[in-house]
Amino acid sequence: MKGLEPEIQRIIERNKEELRRVEERHQNEQRERKEATLVEQERKFSEMREKLIRDKEEALDIEREKTQQKLHDQYERLENQFNEERLRWKDNVYGEYDRLESMRKREKESLEE
Repeated sequence: MKGLEPEIQRIIERNKEELRRVEERHQNEQRERKEATLVEQERKFSEMREKLIRDKEEALDIEREKTQQKLHDQYERLENQFNEERLRWKDNVYGEYDRLESMRKREKESLEE
């Protein structure tokens, strides 16, 4: 037995060393997986942030277009109302002018008689 003891000690030491290497390799693998997971999470987060920014810009562009169209439509309505009002005033002025001219002619004719 005593002759086997050094061999047993070498085997135990070899097993301890192998166990340390396995544990170290396992820790390294865990660290690498953790780093890879963090990198992947950061990539996904970045993609989500960029998508959110794109979606926000797209929504703002749509809102701008709607507002611009609404303002354009309102401008067209106001311009049409203004033109109609201007034509009505113009007709009223010419109508009043014709009425006054007609009255003037009648008064002139009556004065000439």
